[in-house]
Amino acid sequence: MNLLDQIGDWNPQLFRELKGRLKSRNVLIAFGLSLMAQFLLLNFFNSQLPGAGRSYSKYCAEYDPATYNCVKQGGVYLIDWAMWWRDIFITLNWGIILVVMLAGVYMLINDLDQEERRGTLNFIRLSPQRSRSLLTGKLLGVPALLYLAVGAIAPLHLFAGMQANVPTVFTLSYYLMLFAGCYFLYSAALLGGFMGKLQGGIGGIQITTGTAFLGVFLTAFVFIPNYIFWNLFSVWVDFPQYIVGSGSGTDSLQWFYIPLGQSLILAHGFTLTALGIGIYWIWQALDRCFHSPGATLLSKRQSYGLVVSFQVLMLGFFMRDWDYGYYDDSQFLFAQVALISSANLVLFLVLIAMLSAHRQTLLDWARYRHFENSLQTMQTTAGKSATGKRRRSSVWQDLISGERSPAVMAIAINLLITVAILLPWIILHPQDIEKSTVVVGFVISLNLVAIYASIAQLTLMMKNQRRGWWATSAVVLAIGLPVIAGTILFVEFRSGMATGLLLFSPLHWVSLAQGVPSFMPLLAIVGQWGAIALLNTQLAKNLKRVGASESKPLLAGVK
Repeated sequence: MNLLDQIGDWNPQLFRELKGRLKSRNVLIAFGLSLMAQFLLLNFFNSQLPGAGRSYSKYCAEYDPATYNCVKQGGVYLIDWAMWWRDIFITLNWGIILVVMLAGVYMLINDLDQEERRGTLNFIRLSPQRSRSLLTGKLLGVPALLYLAVGAIAPLHLFAGMQANVPTVFTLSYYLMLFAGCYFLYSAALLGGFMGKLQGGIGGIQITTGTAFLGVFLTAFVFIPNYIFWNLFSVWVDFPQYIVGSGSGTDSLQWFYIPLGQSLILAHGFTLTALGIGIYWIWQALDRCFHSPGATLLSKRQSYGLVVSFQVLMLGFFMRDWDYGYYDDSQFLFAQVALISSANLVLFLVLIAMLSAHRQTLLDWARYRHFENSLQTMQTTAGKSATGKRRRSSVWQDLISGERSPAVMAIAINLLITVAILLPWIILHPQDIEKSTVVVGFVISLNLVAIYASIAQLTLMMKNQRRGWWATSAVVLAIGLPVIAGTILFVEFRSGMATGLLLFSPLHWVSLAQGVPSFMPLLAIVGQWGAIALLNTQLAKNLKRVGASESKPLLAGVK
């Protein structure tokens, strides 16, 4: 039995991907491109050495103080070969990261798009294999030629590292973090590809042909910079010269007072654990959207676990020994909470999109609830009390954990989880300052999230076919309109209303930092609570109305 047959027994989807890609012509092209890239790289660095017509180079080991030309010994220039190989090693470090991540993301998302166009994506869903086996086959098989091309570069990369006297621990760490980062990124790419094929899209928005290019763009300008920055700040703190050429790291990184920056083992363990948690939640969403294209990306129960893990992970970086000789400032806690609130806003906007059900799902749920309630009202008077209690309990259970109910209650519970984790830290923070303003700003942040969730879910009840775009536009307007209006009022009229309007936007921290009158934040909070109540009252009325109208034919049949 050859290797491909053994792979087919272990993972049929991987066998299918490899069989379609590992053609002799494709393999030769992959190896040829890899060898050509290595040749061009070595040729470029060779051209930087002193030679005919060039007597100066940064790689010279010694310089003539009179002419600043490279010194020769025995007719041969003295070259700092360790530096030369180190620059090649650094270039390969960046090249491998960029090629593997950018090309891999494009290939995975584009492959799913092609499967959809050929009509084979639903066929794959009908396979008796487990979803994780199928998706793992995609993850390993689709970029197979890319893996071969990088594998052909690895010998030069390792040799350059040895010639540059690079510590073995860094080389091992580089490949370990490359593998972990790619696993996370490729999993996210698969999720992004499936999101474009979901019935109703994500949050009602259908993502189509631009998904692959969007994935490459986000990888290049969001993931890779953060990936490099985090590794330089943690796991590669002692080796920045092998990534950026120079510099020194810091050992001040802490998480719940654990000094991550002072231990390579702790830094690697924490980073791999954090990536593992992210991968776990991505695969939870992958499992759902693979089997149920019409379902939300996460269940409500899963969202509670995601929020807990995110809040604890984020809070740990602020629970540390601060150097108060530098950070002892009355606005330090204020800035910390503002930063956490901004990160939470991004998280909750993503959650709103992942949990908000589209119109047909809400219609089915409203019809079911109304039909069930109408049948229960037909029961005998003796059973009404107990039945009413069960009905109320069932409604709450549906709102908290049901698959088809509106997402507003789940968002509210996630906000309460956030309060339970972060508010004690704010109150017990060791800085001896007035914390009421910080708490007020934190409450406003939570109110705004609740408003955005209510607006999104209410807009998704529209009959318009493009209700997903309307929901997105409504939330964007709710975020941006107070900012724009406040900016215009301040710039044009220097009006004090500008700071008041900013209290209804994510920039409310700016108003609070400027010291607005104490009654204005309190009025803003009361107004936000009123808006939340009105929006959800309207949502309940709409659900009740459509549930009643949709249930009339069914109830007529029952009678």
